[in-house]
Amino acid sequence: MTTLHVRPQELERAVAGFPVVQAIQVSADFPHALHVRVIEHRPVAVLESGGQRVPVAGDGTLLPDVEVRGALPSVSVAATTSAGRLSDRTARAFAAVAGAAPAELLARAESISPSAGRGIVVELRDGPELIFGDASRPRAKWVAAGAVLAQESARGASYLDLRIPERPAAGGLGADTVQPIDPAGAQTLPQTPQQALEQTPQPQPQVEGLPSG
Repeated sequence: MTTLHVRPQELERAVAGFPVVQAIQVSADFPHALHVRVIEHRPVAVLESGGQRVPVAGDGTLLPDVEVRGALPSVSVAATTSAGRLSDRTARAFAAVAGAAPAELLARAESISPSAGRGIVVELRDGPELIFGDASRPRAKWVAAGAVLAQESARGASYLDLRIPERPAAGGLGADTVQPIDPAGAQTLPQTPQQALEQTPQPQPQVEGLPSG
């Protein structure tokens, strides 16, 4: 292969057997340079199935040879795999939720599991449950969670309902479910790094059953 006739398909075939490689980008710099950028899969959760623990990427790719550094949430499902990827829809949804998490919150996530009537629930270490419902708009839900957790009024909440990310609701102990409520006089929340990236203003969260202080 020369810089005059670069064949990216051949390079892709050469790395196809390495799950850690998500994609490659190739550019030629005539006459002698060839720049190859390798984009790696990032483990976002640990799949627990059949007594085994396997890191998994946000798109459901299994990463058995990747070393996990730091804490990652566990996903316990009777997951099936096909060609090194999760084929179970529920497991893929969990992986997608984990893959959308900001690094700061992902490090605090302990587990991702289903809950009757609430859908996908993320258990935070030293924090409330995050009720995601389904796997739609996971990034927006994580942004809403970060904004609510930053509010003084949300301290002590046992759960955050993020099913409608524009209307997050925080609740106290003893409540199993809560429907998100449109807060009166909605206000824009303080900007977080994640909000700045998305440029999506969030309303003031509704806090239920919690002291104002």
